[in-house]
Amino acid sequence: MSEKKIHEEFTKFFENPTRETFTKLLKNSIGEMNHIDFKETFPQMNKLAKHLLSFANHGGGVLIIGIRESDSLEAIGVENTVDKADIAKGVNKYIPSTLTYTVLDFAYQTSDYGQLMGKTFQVLLVESHAHELPYVCKKSGTELKEGAIYIRRGTSSCEATHDEVQQIISKRVDTQYSTTGDIDLDEHLNQLKSLYKQLPNEREQLLAHSLRMQAHYMALISGVNARDEIESYDDFIRDTINEKKKSIRKFLKIDT
Repeated sequence: MSEKKIHEEFTKFFENPTRETFTKLLKNSIGEMNHIDFKETFPQMNKLAKHLLSFANHGGGVLIIGIRESDSLEAIGVENTVDKADIAKGVNKYIPSTLTYTVLDFAYQTSDYGQLMGKTFQVLLVESHAHELPYVCKKSGTELKEGAIYIRRGTSSCEATHDEVQQIISKRVDTQYSTTGDIDLDEHLNQLKSLYKQLPNEREQLLAHSLRMQAHYMALISGVNARDEIESYDDFIRDTINEKKKSIRKFLKIDT
């Protein structure tokens, strides 16, 4: 089946999560993709939080639990579903309040798809809203860092690189919702912490300065104005930090 067709089935399920669309998704899926992930058993809460953050920063996605993946997918189900209140208690300390997800239980007593009969699956639908990007980790834990931004890379949940962070921030800017009124103070401060973590350490700053001076020297020799060429990612982050500080001051109604 083509990747386009699989995406279409995923979209149908995401828009209308029912037993029928879930069954059709399983029938037609050929493995993990950026927007879908399968787990044999329920992940530890810190790992689940990492997946939720990654999906949200990637544009949303779905995590289906009860699927064994080797050469093909095997719908094995789960012995017991995890209570929704326990899930919220386990992950909410790591994720921002703006990150929304839905937990769905699919129990198949009878089914036209024999592989599902008598089995239960748990599904988490993760939403994403561009004007709330980035979704920043609130607390450190195993495989999690406070202030870090996680994304989907291939079929894995990973910490975003500098370039990927810039792309995420650009998505928010493009929505024209980058105002102070749509997020609370904690989110403003978490985003500011995340930006500060992107700044290089002292050694990296010295190296970057050396490279800029070399570029400037080469520009002088060649007679080319290299100002635009040496505009660095670090300069972008510093400018963004200053803008975020202005937003926080405006939010707190502090005159400057």
